[in-house]
Amino acid sequence: MAPEGVKAVSGPPRPAKLAGMESPPEPASVTPSPPGPPAPLRPEDERVLATLIHLCGLLWVVGIPGIVGVLLIWLLKRDQSTFVDYHGKEAMNFQISLLIYSVAIAGVAMIGFILTIVLVGFLLFIPAILAGVALVILQIVTAILGAIEANQGRHYRYPLSIRLIH
Repeated sequence: MAPEGVKAVSGPPRPAKLAGMESPPEPASVTPSPPGPPAPLRPEDERVLATLIHLCGLLWVVGIPGIVGVLLIWLLKRDQSTFVDYHGKEAMNFQISLLIYSVAIAGVAMIGFILTIVLVGFLLFIPAILAGVALVILQIVTAILGAIEANQGRHYRYPLSIRLIH
């Protein structure tokens, strides 16, 4: 209830109409347009991103799986550049291949380690350890070679890579 002499008002006060003036039109609802395709990258940016994709394969040195960095850059920039898309696919295929090879080598090494009790396990264990070291060297060398090729604007194919992503 409003006290005497005071009118109850609902909602915000409206400005009084002045003589000869109309009220302002209601604002039209603005619907945002959907975003268009991302802008293509400059050639210099393509080369830098492709180089970073290959170097991300070496992140395991600091405790981060290399596939994480490769996947992140590739997924974010593959629609903006066919060059980055190509290098991202190549690096992803190689990282997945390395994961498969590592699991296989670790399995053979474990079996060999268990069989060392019978003294036959060294026939599996030592070659598996050597294969693991060779795999690490392969990863370092090919990541550097891929980065150099990408930085020079050329395509690079990893050796021993299983082509899972086309």
